[in-house]
Amino acid sequence: MPPQWKTEKVKELAERFRDHPNVFLTDFTGLGVGEFTDLRRRLREVQARYQVAKNSLILRAAKEVGYDFLEEHLTGPTGLVFASEQANLPAKVLLDFYKSGEKPKLKAFLLEGRFYTSFDDFKTVATLPTRPELLAGLVVGVEAPVSNLVANIRSLFQQLVSTIDLVAQSRKAEQ
Repeated sequence: MPPQWKTEKVKELAERFRDHPNVFLTDFTGLGVGEFTDLRRRLREVQARYQVAKNSLILRAAKEVGYDFLEEHLTGPTGLVFASEQANLPAKVLLDFYKSGEKPKLKAFLLEGRFYTSFDDFKTVATLPTRPELLAGLVVGVEAPVSNLVANIRSLFQQLVSTIDLVAQSRKAEQ
């Protein structure tokens, strides 16, 4: 029977897998303490959490929630980034960090329950616009046709007033 702390760790990891639909598996080899602290701070700023655990414990937790497919990616040091929403924000942090020193390396990631291993897919996620940017684009997209409609109606009224004014002036001139 495993020690109590291992059982609790597996339970905690399984709960995190259930609660977070977006999970990034990374290899943190070569990250110094300062870099590691900086990475964790940056991830916290975007409501994500970086957690390190033994691969055997991660595997047990993953199997508990039906993520058996993670097994082949659990080699070497593994750090997990758990993100509830907006997977692109922690992905941007990881990509920026990777660009500065090619660490940590991405092993694989889960995005809303779908499993990916391609670095190109990861870069795509990292370059997606944020939720506020998408909402702003939506507002602009909805506002533009309404603004054009208002401008067209205003123009029609101006033309109508001009026409009525011209008719009134011509009648006045006839008298």
